[in-house]
Amino acid sequence: MWWCAMGYSTRGWRGLSVLLAGLGLALEFCQSMTEYRVASSGDVIANLAGVVLGYWLARQTPAGFPVFRQAE
Repeated sequence: MWWCAMGYSTRGWRGLSVLLAGLGLALEFCQSMTEYRVASSGDVIANLAGVVLGYWLARQTPAGFPVFRQAE
């Protein structure tokens, strides 16, 4: 979330966090549909915690932080 948020304006962060949280939920749902994978509520919680932590870190990062550098 943090790295992705650095490429978007702050207005797009909420949408990005919802998208990433939804992706985590969708992956767990898809795992439950297979015979060889198991969906886990712990994985869902870990995914959501990662999105929340990334969102918080993105808000703490100062504007102009050099995440993306031009190749030399």
